[in-house]
Amino acid sequence: MGFGKELGNGIRLTSNYNTAFQAPTLKEVTSGNQINDLKPETSKNINIGLSKNHVWGEVSLSLFKTKEKDGIGYTGGWPNSIYINEDQYSAKGVELSLSANIYGYNLSFNHVYSKSSVNNSNTQPIRRPKNITNLTIAKFNARAQVITRSSSLDSGVALDGYTLINLSNSYDINNSAKVSLNIKNATDKNYTIANDYNQPSRTVEIGLDYQF
Repeated sequence: MGFGKELGNGIRLTSNYNTAFQAPTLKEVTSGNQINDLKPETSKNINIGLSKNHVWGEVSLSLFKTKEKDGIGYTGGWPNSIYINEDQYSAKGVELSLSANIYGYNLSFNHVYSKSSVNNSNTQPIRRPKNITNLTIAKFNARAQVITRSSSLDSGVALDGYTLINLSNSYDINNSAKVSLNIKNATDKNYTIANDYNQPSRTVEIGLDYQF
């Protein structure tokens, strides 16, 4: 359910309320070589925002609040690990977004600050950083992307924040062929998004597309 109202001078007020329902998967129900009595995950979301149109693009600011009930989590060590309903998750925060075209460069920026908790406590949910920032600058076929995540927790272990840079470009050889170059994690950053699971180092991909 949503609502929008034009306030004049390119300013628009919006509000949204929605609910979601997600049934457990077959893998989750049958984990641990047994049948687990799992409830569906449910959530409620409220969002109120303002946006402003300019000749160069758009900027928007929104406040949000989310509540999730009967979140399905993983517990126990292999091979006796199972899925259970455990988390009552809630979050509230603010999101700032900007899209612009400046001197031929397409700019896209998004930052989310979120304060979240589990079971109405001060415990920070696992792998849920408070600050997430994405910045993309593109011109023609070239693109640079900067991704920043603040520190987070994973089963009581502190995970450091990190910044990644991804680069890409492509060149049309002719009307049928195109060569592309993608460099992921261009600065070869050592980072972790889950405890004990290392992430890929710098990755370079070269591709050739041909249309018959």
